[in-house]
Amino acid sequence: MRNQELQEKENPAPGPRGAFENDLLGSPVNSENSENRVLTQDCLSYLLAECRGAVLRLRIQTNEVVTIGLALKAGLISADAAVEALRDMGAPFFLCGQPSDEGAE
Repeated sequence: MRNQELQEKENPAPGPRGAFENDLLGSPVNSENSENRVLTQDCLSYLLAECRGAVLRLRIQTNEVVTIGLALKAGLISADAAVEALRDMGAPFFLCGQPSDEGAE
């Protein structure tokens, strides 16, 4: 019984001719309309390009963090300068700590 349920999920029965399907974003698309298929392909291409851009931006940030760490390890910059550099690049809170309140006290 369990195997049959898995097979049905992996290979669903085809819908009636002209039935609407969902594209990658969950929008209903008429499977017979070639214009919608082109739009879906354009959307897919756009999303893939955005993913590639995000990966490149993350690689740049990773390299910046590694560079700051290496400079700190080699004694080229102080710990305060490293924290300031991490804050300037927008590093996450857990990486560079809470911003100091210079006017407090």
